[in-house]
Amino acid sequence: MREAFVTARQLEHAMSATDLDPAGALHDYSRNLRALVDRERLPDMAALLDSGLFDAVQPAEADPDSDFAFGLDLVLDGVAATIAAAGR
Repeated sequence: MREAFVTARQLEHAMSATDLDPAGALHDYSRNLRALVDRERLPDMAALLDSGLFDAVQPAEADPDSDFAFGLDLVLDGVAATIAAAGR
């Protein structure tokens, strides 16, 4: 969750230093991730990036508060599942 917040802030900083609009910056970010991922070592990540999932994110949807809430919900769901499994 913290990482998503930091990444969002880094993207904002990078966009302010260029002529890119938010959609262009997200597209470049996704393209750069595809170039950096080792396809043999991380085939699932490569497939995820190739799916265009990150290209489809609209800047208005890339809200750090929503990302934080989503991540927190995932963590809490995992904790609840672990507790439930331990009680069996």
